[in-house]
Amino acid sequence: ADIAFGAGTFVAVGDNNAFFSLDNGATWSPGTISGMQGLTRVAYGNGRFVTIGFAGDNVAVSADGIAWTTSPIGISASEFLDLLGFGNGIFLATTSAGNVYTSADGATWLQRTQYLDLSTADISVDAAVAGGGGFMIVTSSGLFFTFDSGDTWTAIDPGISVFDGSFRNGAFVTVGSTGPGSVFRSGDL
Repeated sequence: ADIAFGAGTFVAVGDNNAFFSLDNGATWSPGTISGMQGLTRVAYGNGRFVTIGFAGDNVAVSADGIAWTTSPIGISASEFLDLLGFGNGIFLATTSAGNVYTSADGATWLQRTQYLDLSTADISVDAAVAGGGGFMIVTSSGLFFTFDSGDTWTAIDPGISVFDGSFRNGAFVTVGSTGPGSVFRSGDL
C-alpha cells in the first residue's frame, strides 16, 4: 500500500484498486482501474498519478486519481515491478531483476541500465528517492545512485544496513536499524 498527493487530491493504492480523496482525507472513494493486480506503489508528477502492481507488466495513469488508463512498460514475464518514484521531471520504476525504466508521462517507458543484477541475489529493494538532480535506490546490499536518468549507476556501501531514505537540504539521508550509527548522509550535492 502507498499514498500520494497532487493537484488537491490524495490517492491511496492497495490490493486491486486505487482510492481518492478530494477533501484532505475526510472521505475516500474507489477509482476505476482494470487490468491491474496487487497495487503497491503510487507517485504523482507532471500532472498525473502513476501506480504499479506486483503482478503483470502494466502501469496505470490518471490525471485526477479517479479514472485510470493502463499501459505496459515492457518487462519480461519472469519479473515484477518493484519500486516507483518521481523526481527531476521523470517517473522511475525498477523491477525485481534490477532493471530500470523511466517515463515523463507514465504511459511510455524507456529501459535504462540495470543498476544491479538481482536475478542471482537475495536482496530486498526498499526505496527509490529523488533529489539533487538524481535518484537513489535503497537496497539491503547498499545504495545505488544515478544522475543521468538511469543510464549509469554508482554503488555505495554505507557500512550499515539501511532500509529507507529521503532527500533534504542538498543531501540524501538513509536510516537503518542498528543503533545511533544507522544513519548515512551523502555529501552536499
